[in-house]
Amino acid sequence: MATAVRPWTPAEIIRTSAAVLTMRGYYQPLGRPGEQAIPTALDVTAHLHGWEPVQRGDRARIARAAAQLAPGTVEAVTAWAASPPPQPSTYRLRLARLVRSAALTEDDVPVLASAVHAWQRTQQRAARAAQAETDRARSTHQGAVEERITRRLTVAAVVEQPSRTYGYRVQLRYLVRLRDESGAVYVWPAQPKTREDLPAEGQEIEARATVTRHETYQGTAQTWVTRVRWTPADQA
Repeated sequence: MATAVRPWTPAEIIRTSAAVLTMRGYYQPLGRPGEQAIPTALDVTAHLHGWEPVQRGDRARIARAAAQLAPGTVEAVTAWAASPPPQPSTYRLRLARLVRSAALTEDDVPVLASAVHAWQRTQQRAARAAQAETDRARSTHQGAVEERITRRLTVAAVVEQPSRTYGYRVQLRYLVRLRDESGAVYVWPAQPKTREDLPAEGQEIEARATVTRHETYQGTAQTWVTRVRWTPADQA
């Protein structure tokens, strides 16, 4: 006789899903054949059942990621899912019902696994909106056009742009968004040889650059710079 599988609580599924997203570094829904990314629900289901992991070593990696989750993550996702917005979708209504359930099954894993990803995106949007409000209030234009300036900066974002091809040569293009200690915003249209030639998001750098123009974008003063020479702040 087969051993009955005990039902799982919403917290168990949410915690495991958050750990899988941390471990993999991405969320992948079911039903996308041909893609190499592993569906998140497949990882979660295998881990909760105690089955062989999708890849060797996954069980230990998921356990480590679960132990390192920020305090309150499971509770925050649960509270968000349990409180659908004023005009909820069918998806949000189902989420609210599931997180209020005492016991769930394998059929419920894909929806709750997606809840963690959806909550993360909600947090990211809120953080971006708050930062945009701060930028509008604090950012001012820096330097004069064609002036060479030196600043200590934090890399806010590195956004890849469509590359350009010149004969057999491919030119990589990125927009690097930076902030200084006063809150001023800078935009650097970088054309590096490789991505590794650019600083990482969140990194603090010492940079020397030439101001090319000033503009105001969605209420935020931005200083565009080029010919950027930078070093990590801890090595300056």
